[in-house]
Amino acid sequence: MEHRVVILPDAERDVEALAPEMREAILRLEEDGLVHAEGILDAGCGPLTLERYLDQSVHGIDMNPHMIELARTHSPWQGKNARVGYLSELPEEWTGKFELTVASLVLHWTSLRHVRGTLPDRMRILQQLVRITHPHGYVWLTFPLSVMTQPVLARWVRAFSRMGFVIIKELTGLVRARDVVARKRPFMFWSIYFSPNDSPCEVFK
Repeated sequence: MEHRVVILPDAERDVEALAPEMREAILRLEEDGLVHAEGILDAGCGPLTLERYLDQSVHGIDMNPHMIELARTHSPWQGKNARVGYLSELPEEWTGKFELTVASLVLHWTSLRHVRGTLPDRMRILQQLVRITHPHGYVWLTFPLSVMTQPVLARWVRAFSRMGFVIIKELTGLVRARDVVARKRPFMFWSIYFSPNDSPCEVFK
């Protein structure tokens, strides 16, 4: 089924360019029985991006209620599993719940300077994403081309490996997306895909 297009502010257009690539990868995981719709979280879902592109009632959370409401009429699922909330304060009842947690084009907006408790916001969010993912599930992070380089990616990968996470190399690196949004140059993004591998959330402390 064709995805449902939502007219978006410029800041959200990169997500729309990236979503078809993520859709294909997630559908392959579903075909292999590794993930199921009810076990997917779109963390920072904006306009119900994965729900619309997968045409499945996945879970979603975003701090901006306007973006969720904007997309409800464009999805037959109407965001029934979407809620407003902060990635730094994910529900306790979600601990270990999700087979696949996706945070796409989200983390580069977070701060390493603002500290909440003992952790900077970005580290706190990463801790929360790992906590709500099944110990042997997957976390998928994506970043715009402009905010990362190959050496920076390598540092992320080394840090996650030291924490005991298992990096899935097939979905980690620089990805060139096929364009669904008119633009002068092809859209490219950085991807990090890993399994918590039963490592405790305390590794972030």
